Amino acid sequence: PSVQPEYEAYCKSRLTQLADYVLSKRIKNDEIKYFLPENFRTNLVMSINLRSLINFLSLRFSKEAHFEIRHLAALMIEELKKTYIKDIVDFETFTL
Repeated sequence: PSVQPEYEAYCKSRLTQLADYVLSKRIKNDEIKYFLPENFRTNLVMSINLRSLINFLSLRFSKEAHFEIRHLAALMIEELKKTYIKDIVDFETFTL
């Protein structure tokens, strides 16, 4: 027998409790992530023009950037290197 339905019900219950707690304490959106389990998967979908992409990467792939956003920028650069954008953008300029 599968425990998936029970697990999903448990997760939904705990997330509802978390949401109630967060709302009652007026916790900021950017701090809520620290209440989620480390293995809580999130997805990101974004639209961005080339100028803004280059600006984002130059700011977020730097030593001064927060480690989480720097990691995201590094992943983005690796994926972008697989596309035609590699012929337009010199990714070697983004260094740590």
